[in-house]
Amino acid sequence: VVEVPLNAKLKTGQIYRIAIESPELSKVLILSNDKPQMNLQKQGISFTGQVRALSGTMLIAVQKPNQGNEFSFLLRYQVE
Repeated sequence: VVEVPLNAKLKTGQIYRIAIESPELSKVLILSNDKPQMNLQKQGISFTGQVRALSGTMLIAVQKPNQGNEFSFLLRYQVE
């Protein structure tokens, strides 16, 4: 994890930058209220993006190669 919000509570409408580096990941997904919001852009082993926080729950999920549609949750935020 290179850059993520450090507070568990985020502000609705605020834009947050997320950056994760790992040679073991194939995808990093942002979910809002259990629905996919965006994939972080991959460049080499880096995944980066800016996400606008939507009210409710925001999750950062990661996927390793050859896992089909299976993701692991990395971080969880409450957006108010």
